[in-house]
Amino acid sequence: MENMNNTPLLKSAISKVMGKEVGYNGDQWLVKDEGVFIPLSTADMDRCVAQHTQDVKAYEDAIALEEAKKYLSDTDFKVLPDYDQDNEEVKVKRQEARELLRANEVQI
Repeated sequence: MENMNNTPLLKSAISKVMGKEVGYNGDQWLVKDEGVFIPLSTADMDRCVAQHTQDVKAYEDAIALEEAKKYLSDTDFKVLPDYDQDNEEVKVKRQEARELLRANEVQI
């Protein structure tokens, strides 16, 4: 089994999957079972890594949505005195931001 970085998101994923207290000894992840920390099996670690991957994706998606909302707010012609409504790059980026938010059903 490959060494995994001791990250809060991975620790959270292990705790979520295993439903137990989690530790890291510098080499491997451990879970507390009947008062004793034991190493995770390869199968358990694989499940935890899959959960971690989902958690990271959800976090990245949330950041992308917030950035899209902020971009729309920051480039709203009503708040920018020098807004050039004919700027094609702004139009394209605003359209991409709106599509991302609509695809995820986020209110602007």
